[in-house]
Amino acid sequence: MLPVSAVPITAVLIAGYVAAASWATLLKSNPLLLIALSPVNRYLLLTTNHLDALPYFGVGLARHLLPDPFMFLLGYWYGDRALRWINET
Repeated sequence: MLPVSAVPITAVLIAGYVAAASWATLLKSNPLLLIALSPVNRYLLLTTNHLDALPYFGVGLARHLLPDPFMFLLGYWYGDRALRWINET
């Protein structure tokens, strides 16, 4: 069960690192890919004037909500065990 949620969460984390490493190049060449990789506020502000409203809000919202179901599953499957482990130590 762990790979079902850990693999997408890790992929999102790596995408954020790629965006942080190449944000200047992506801002000039492909601003939509920049917010698809990492929709942090600084990138959203930088790409506002380069994109139309629908792709800007659509990709930004989708990317913000992408990890949520996997985080929920991680907590659902392992939350009680993690709380018991914390209380025992």
